[in-house]
Amino acid sequence: MSASLASKAQQLTHLQRLEAESIHVMREVAAEFRNPVMLYSIGKDSSVMLHLAKKAFYPSPPPFPLLHVDTTWKFREMIAFRDQAARDARMDLIVHTNQDGVREGVTPFTHGSSVYTNIMKTDALKEALTKYGFDAAFGGARRDEEKSRAKERIFSFRTQNHGWDPKNQRPELWNLYNARVRKGESIRAFPLSNWTEARHLAVHPEREHPDRAPVLRGQAPRRRARRHADHGRRRAPAARLWGGAGNAADPLPHPRLLPADGGDGVAGRNAAGNRPRDADRPHLRAVRPAHRPRRGRIDGEEEARGLFLMDNFDPAAFAEYLSRQERKDLLRFLTCGSVDDGKSTLIGRLLYDTKLLFEDQLATLQKDSAKHGTVGEDIDFALLVDGLEAEREQGITIDVAYRFFATEKRKFIVADTPGHEQYTRNMATGASNADLAVILIDARKGVLTQTRRHSYIASLLGIKNVVLAINKIDLMDYSKDVFEEILADYRSFAHELAFTNIQPIPMSARFGDNVTQRGEHLSWYDGPTLLEHIETVDVRGAATERPLRFPVQWVNRPNLDFRGYSGTLASGTVSVGEEAPRRGLRTQEHGQVDRHLRRREGKRDRRRGRDHHAHRRDRHLPRRSPVRRQPAAGSRRPVLGPSHLDA
Repeated sequence: MSASLASKAQQLTHLQRLEAESIHVMREVAAEFRNPVMLYSIGKDSSVMLHLAKKAFYPSPPPFPLLHVDTTWKFREMIAFRDQAARDARMDLIVHTNQDGVREGVTPFTHGSSVYTNIMKTDALKEALTKYGFDAAFGGARRDEEKSRAKERIFSFRTQNHGWDPKNQRPELWNLYNARVRKGESIRAFPLSNWTEARHLAVHPEREHPDRAPVLRGQAPRRRARRHADHGRRRAPAARLWGGAGNAADPLPHPRLLPADGGDGVAGRNAAGNRPRDADRPHLRAVRPAHRPRRGRIDGEEEARGLFLMDNFDPAAFAEYLSRQERKDLLRFLTCGSVDDGKSTLIGRLLYDTKLLFEDQLATLQKDSAKHGTVGEDIDFALLVDGLEAEREQGITIDVAYRFFATEKRKFIVADTPGHEQYTRNMATGASNADLAVILIDARKGVLTQTRRHSYIASLLGIKNVVLAINKIDLMDYSKDVFEEILADYRSFAHELAFTNIQPIPMSARFGDNVTQRGEHLSWYDGPTLLEHIETVDVRGAATERPLRFPVQWVNRPNLDFRGYSGTLASGTVSVGEEAPRRGLRTQEHGQVDRHLRRREGKRDRRRGRDHHAHRRDRHLPRRSPVRRQPAAGSRRPVLGPSHLDA
């Protein structure tokens, strides 16, 4: 392989890698399950997910229908958009409504938002999945939405009653997913698990301009928006509501009751007297600013005014900013070690010191610390990632939780793994996709059995870079002798492992010493802080220099004249016209790559990590290895495992 191709192979952006990961998940579900479905809510998450599904199976339509749980509270324009999106994707559309809730007149006003959501959304979804016998459902949930979502697997198992048990999740190593379910059980698949709302969902539609629902942009504080959303002649009477209809602190009325723009939704000009409906009622949203200020700076207020709504906005500069964000390198790492070594506290302190917490998150953390905290009156940073109620009650980490953050130099996905022996399999799940391991050691206890166990697992799963974080050094009076003694003990057994780089760092996660800034009590330490190290450590592999490995996930047959093989390049590169040998269990055959197909894609060479359709001139179906999985009973679709191709 030429040096130029090797260079190109390392230029995949973080967003492109996320796309490939999502597409890989979609193909796995389509190949493994008998009757999958994609949930579609007309929102931004499901719009991005639908766009990726069209790319995953191009030029064929996605081999599953769309399911919309209709609560009857959508704009007519949104329903029209939904129908058009299904037609454009050439997918069947199933619409389901909880008729019992409709007959009982369940609304958010009469029954409250919690009861309404449970009946018209949750129960309706369960009804639809049971009625149509779906054994897998794509959802648009992301791990950055809430702390319980951060615990959920990409393939999330559901019982016959559609229940989720967060304490008993299946291991999920690398990109291998356990798809075996019994009759009545199902899987929720979350292709967008590792996406974040601000940095990926907002950028993705802009990059390729897929059809998507319009998003109204809020007015900047203290300035007039260049275009106002139409009020539909239904402004609240100023004398009775919140001190005036033009009050900047006023919340927005419920979208069901307000036309989006340019409409005359309610006749007459007297909102309180002419067909008033809810015009004279209190507003439905809390009176709070729409932006979410971050600690030490304002996020939303200045940014909205100075970035999107200013008169001298420079599109080229903004495009360059987005390009820089896309080109940022991504580091996946995990924290591991024995019980109570401070893993969750370290992640919480890292997010706090880098000012990546919003004010409302910090306020919630302070309240949780007063209720569940274990450090007295101080903030318990471990509660930022310990989102399960059982974890807070017991003061332990039960399952791996993923958090996302970024600095000026790099983007990060960190996996907080449990330290208890009975949850070791969850640690392995977090380690399987990590490039670096932060192994914590309590300075009071030294190297323990679980420290050694986690180190062996990290080495076994291919991690080469390790940070040995000797934590709670403040409880040992910041002793250099203690630090060196523990380091020598760890190195004495770690030399047998496959680590290529071990960076020892003395720290106090609770007080922040050597997490993002140097501790004043650790003047004897002249190495990097944790943040300095993870921002600069080189974890790039040489996958493009290895032989071509192309696991076939899906055989694409949109018509009788086309057969393509879909998958993600695990290693190596491939180009049009290149001979691609394939090896099965008993035979080896050769064929020539005729062309590559990617929706809205024109590049000719393909690189490791990209989703890929290879159209071959020969007509032989590649033999598939049965090592990973067996066909499910009664499955109508072929179960497509990897076909290991040896160059």
